[in-house]
Amino acid sequence: MRDAASHTLGIRYLFQNPFSSFNPKLTIRSHSQEIFHSLRKNFDEKEVEQLLHSIGMQKNILFKYPCTFSGGELQKIALCLLFLSGPTLLPS
Repeated sequence: MRDAASHTLGIRYLFQNPFSSFNPKLTIRSHSQEIFHSLRKNFDEKEVEQLLHSIGMQKNILFKYPCTFSGGELQKIALCLLFLSGPTLLPS
């Protein structure tokens, strides 16, 4: 369960195991849409594509499922999606 106080303080978590961070039934695009929805923002696919490009990923990955990526690729995607929420603190 997410803590409401940590959401308002800008604290975000990136879990070590990327395979447990993603729902295997959802595409990467669906995961990014959930982030925008939780922030009550309109989905901005261009913003997602720019972040993906900045980590060396193509925009066509948005329509793929997590099981099609290696652990390292999922870790990069998880980090990218994390930055969509605009964290101010990333505990390690």
